[in-house]
Amino acid sequence: MAGFWSKLFSNDEKPSSAQTAKDRLKVIVASENGLGKRLSPEKIDMMKKEIMQVVNRYVRGVDEQHIQMSVRSEANIEMLEMNINLPEER
Repeated sequence: MAGFWSKLFSNDEKPSSAQTAKDRLKVIVASENGLGKRLSPEKIDMMKKEIMQVVNRYVRGVDEQHIQMSVRSEANIEMLEMNINLPEER
């Protein structure tokens, strides 16, 4: 797992798609049985905070203003999508 994070947050110059991946993370949680049955709003909020803590181990300055969350359905699958825009390096 450390290899994933070091590649994602390395300072090497890479093509723009790699830069885009570095600047933005996407987390998707999906369920065929409906997320509302499995994830209460409290659990979703706890998940958001825990993900922020993990990301902040590697990139400082991520807070709730950098995170957009949405719930959407495709076919019979309900998805919680979380986009995290990483702050500029200082």
